[in-house]
Amino acid sequence: MGWTPEAGWKSQGLLHLTVFIFGFTGILGKWISLDGVTLVWWRVFFAALCLAPFLFKKGLIPAQFWKMLTLSMGTGLVVGAHWATFFQAIKISNVSVTLASMSAATLFVAFLEPLFFRSRIGWMEPLVGLVIVLGLGLILGVVPQFGNGITVGLFSAALSGIFTILNRKLALTGTSGIFIAWGEMLGAWLGIGLFLIWWAPSSLHTLPSGTDLFLTFVLGSICTAFTFAVTLRLLTKISAYSVVLAINLEPIYGFVLAALIFKENKELNWEFYLGSLIILGGILGYGLQRKPKNS
Repeated sequence: MGWTPEAGWKSQGLLHLTVFIFGFTGILGKWISLDGVTLVWWRVFFAALCLAPFLFKKGLIPAQFWKMLTLSMGTGLVVGAHWATFFQAIKISNVSVTLASMSAATLFVAFLEPLFFRSRIGWMEPLVGLVIVLGLGLILGVVPQFGNGITVGLFSAALSGIFTILNRKLALTGTSGIFIAWGEMLGAWLGIGLFLIWWAPSSLHTLPSGTDLFLTFVLGSICTAFTFAVTLRLLTKISAYSVVLAINLEPIYGFVLAALIFKENKELNWEFYLGSLIILGGILGYGLQRKPKNS
């Protein structure tokens, strides 16, 4: 697909709007009292519910309905696992530490995307990997009490990289982003539901109430249904790496919001933010030296 300045600016503007909205997800996850897994089950339920009416629009149902639904639902299992681990990391640590760990998603994409799309891995990937390890090492050294949160956050970052690449492959089939997003939300809902039947069946019979219900709906509609559909559309125009690179601005929004709302800056010292800056600096520097593809 050709690139034009107008299309490029519009795509980048939409991308950064979604990143800004992503910055609120961790805040909402901290506010909502549900555990990480149950929270995601309700999140994807509301997201699928909000996306469903748009499927009736002409041209959104693909010709290969069952094939694309199966592929989308399969990717949804990865999405659900990523979100469950993301919110669980927040519950056992805090928003800032989890977002710093999530910065490693770019590294995973840098190594995995060439494998999926059969391109060569350059020499910069191992160097950026070392920078990220050093930054995370500094963070872990000053906040050892959040070690488990960092570990879960890194696992979530790996899942984030995988599903972003899978999303790009799905988007490049020409299937509607709304259909793909709906299929993924449905797959995540069913997958997490089966897990909860085994892990905590009582969670499936308890409807969030009051503030939890409202915030979970906001999380599922605006922060999920809207952003997911937009991101999938953007993946037809720009690479998965470019998307994840922009998403690495999410910690900046998250740090500021967490400091303003939860006063997390009082829990963390300057070494934490230095480690975070090292990670973000390495990732952004890597992005600047890479030749743009379609963005």
